[in-house]
Amino acid sequence: MFKKILIGIILFGIIAALLLQIDDDLDPEVAIFLEQAEPAKHSDAYVYLLGIVAAEDEEPLELGNQLLNAMRQAEDGYKFGDETFEFEAYPEDKKLILPTGELFCKSWQEGCWQAVFDNKHERDQALKTHAVLLQRYQTFIKTPDYQTLSKPRLTEVYPPFQYLLKANRLVILSAINKMQSAKPALAVSELTEHITSLRQHLKSADTVIGKMIFTKMISDNIDALSLIIQQQDIAVNDALPPISLPERDLEIAMAREVAMSYELYSSLDRSPEIFAHAKEGLDNNNSFETPEWVARAAFKPNMSVNQASLFYKETSARSQLAQTEFVFAVVERAQPQKLQIKNWVGSILNNIAKPNFDQYIAPLFDLNAKIAIFNQTANKVELPSDLSYIQNPYYETGGTAYYSEEGKSICLTGPLNDDEKLRCLRVKF
Repeated sequence: MFKKILIGIILFGIIAALLLQIDDDLDPEVAIFLEQAEPAKHSDAYVYLLGIVAAEDEEPLELGNQLLNAMRQAEDGYKFGDETFEFEAYPEDKKLILPTGELFCKSWQEGCWQAVFDNKHERDQALKTHAVLLQRYQTFIKTPDYQTLSKPRLTEVYPPFQYLLKANRLVILSAINKMQSAKPALAVSELTEHITSLRQHLKSADTVIGKMIFTKMISDNIDALSLIIQQQDIAVNDALPPISLPERDLEIAMAREVAMSYELYSSLDRSPEIFAHAKEGLDNNNSFETPEWVARAAFKPNMSVNQASLFYKETSARSQLAQTEFVFAVVERAQPQKLQIKNWVGSILNNIAKPNFDQYIAPLFDLNAKIAIFNQTANKVELPSDLSYIQNPYYETGGTAYYSEEGKSICLTGPLNDDEKLRCLRVKF
């Protein structure tokens, strides 16, 4: 009798172990995400941005193509678990000089706008010193086909967005010079056109960091435009359009996040790396080798990606909500996903690795709040003390606008913190 029970237990264990080796098929929606995340074949704008760091006597497109080819070779040779992802980068000592100094301060910091508007000599010097960067930036902005050409993975190397941030400030410095040279209408026109161009890039940005970079750049330009208008008492004929759905939509960015998860989880299939944390607690003299079948019993890549994709799908949907609906979505934050017994390691990894993407959706809506303030104050002869007339796109009722920084900014309330003042419009120094 005991022998039969033992045989039954062994057979049950074998069958259970075999069943635990079976993974699910990829969800059809995951397959769609992976297709959306496939890198584009060609993008002059992306290549140009890669090469924008080229020395003054070199061509950005040529360098960009060299860097792209080196990066793709490194991507093809990279295996998960390699200590580093390396490719032949451009020497640091040859890179185009990046502007520094108080004129390139963070716009939300105290005294930043005062320094930008007051120091004409420094503005002239910066525009002269960094004329090549400004010219390259203007070329990039006029190149509309931006698409990321790198593979979506945890080791992804991003283009040098910091050069765009600095060059964007050069555009603002140039506009201020025109204003102070008795050409305020030209300054307003150039900034308005620049904002329109930046919004085209915001629309085409296909990574979360790209969306945030262009959001910040647009915000700074609107603040500069507001300060020029308030100083010169210039009438604005056309309102700034509110942020559109394509501009704030994170679907492609989330597709890339799903692809990163897929690449990571596929590389961990049947891998002892899944239990790497267990090794750390063992004495170095002891060997600990996880059998592949044990790793597969606890972790299944397709099940893990399918589960992770639900979070990214939800994030994409949240970015597509109306602004008033987003407020309630923030309050009703999704709960952690349930533990899947057949894939308990994957479930744990998914719950640990999930960032709060609301902090990336909110800035896009916050920028829309800044636009709303601008449109409702731009043609005021004098700003009133009572701001209750300003409508907040986050809420259906008004009365949430207030003066901040001793009257230097007009702000609107919102569902999340706004440390970089995207929900505020600068109206005074």
